Amino acid sequence: MELGELDRKRSDSYLADSKPDAAEGIPTEHAHQNPRQTHWALTGLMTVGMIMGTGVLALPAAVAGLGYVLGILFCLLFGILAGYLGIILGETRLRFCPNVTSYAQLSYRLVSEKFGNFTRYAMYLNWWSILPLYMLTTIESFRAAFYWTNICYSVWGLLAMGLLIVPIQMRSYHSISYIVAISDISVIVIIVLILIVLGAEGQNTPSGFKHSVGPPTGSFLSRYGNISTIIFAYQGQSVFLEMMSEMKDKREWPKALWLGQSVMVPTYILTAAIGYYLLGDTVPAFLPAALPNNGAKVFINLLLAFHVLVAYLVHNQPLSQAIEAIIDPKIKASRFVHFVVSSSILLSAYIVANLIPFFEQLVGIIGAAFGSPILLMYPPLFYLLGMKSAGEHIPKTHLIICGLCLFVLFPFTFFVGVASAFESLAEKWSRHRPFDCDLS
Repeated sequence: MELGELDRKRSDSYLADSKPDAAEGIPTEHAHQNPRQTHWALTGLMTVGMIMGTGVLALPAAVAGLGYVLGILFCLLFGILAGYLGIILGETRLRFCPNVTSYAQLSYRLVSEKFGNFTRYAMYLNWWSILPLYMLTTIESFRAAFYWTNICYSVWGLLAMGLLIVPIQMRSYHSISYIVAISDISVIVIIVLILIVLGAEGQNTPSGFKHSVGPPTGSFLSRYGNISTIIFAYQGQSVFLEMMSEMKDKREWPKALWLGQSVMVPTYILTAAIGYYLLGDTVPAFLPAALPNNGAKVFINLLLAFHVLVAYLVHNQPLSQAIEAIIDPKIKASRFVHFVVSSSILLSAYIVANLIPFFEQLVGIIGAAFGSPILLMYPPLFYLLGMKSAGEHIPKTHLIICGLCLFVLFPFTFFVGVASAFESLAEKWSRHRPFDCDLS
């Protein structure tokens, strides 16, 4: 199934969260009636398309900030942990709540109505937080593609808004699902082309740069921010429940997930290691900016801008529908209301992208504030509560790993990650004010 259709179903399931069931006082489950049930292998590849995006472009800089050993180790460990937590999330759905399609619905079923409402709005906020990053990435792509110009950062943002203002008025993206699929594939093409171009350029030889096996010198918080980048690259578990609901045999979810992880983890490690090897301590957080000024740089960055603009459309649609349902849950919003909502979201993304016009810092904030709970808090919480409510014995290994994620890794990565990201942001703000024209 195409990514665009999956996002349409995601919006449906979240809209269903807002419709309380009269008998139970909890959200009505979304009934999926998709005639095209997917094979586990296709589902596994879809997990790659859903998760692997702009975050991979920041991984070489994350390894540079941690050194080879810790950087590659954390890329591997969080990849394995993400796979494990995805497995127990699927097991929780299969055994205890077989019809749920969202974190919010699981929260209602296994925790409480208040926590379900909190989770629903937290996921809306997570959807929204990605949009300023897409705006920022589009701006950076345009700046890199047209490297010979001196156009202000904020002006590139206005161009991005101009390109998006008409497409975001569409109420469904099913008709452009093939474009979404092409956009999905373009991420892999972009990564491969960047590494080939960097490796082929004589000026980018490893002997010209510094490399660190261990962590480079710097404060703990300045080094830690790179871990938030890695978490951001792996987070995406909140869509697993919808993907699982589309499978022919949901019991094959573990095979699907590990197939996806077996593609994603090596890709992340190779991209991070090769990018750092080729550029050393000079590797930028936004990897395409390191390309030499030639036609390849123009093509790659324009392709990245295309990918990110399409991703904005896909993520904007369910968020707009969710906000419209909050405004009036009884009827479908008019075209005028949809225009106001979608345009307001677009304007907010533009403003935040100019307030925080730094790729590394914005990725760090999202990775800590949203990636950490989505990856490390919700799956173990759902699993432990599901097992407890059913009165089933929790295997010791699961109990230890879930307890470690829930009570150690999640609070540490959340609070330390947020502190690290804002410390780094404050340092950036000391040199560049929001809405500055030149950020070089």
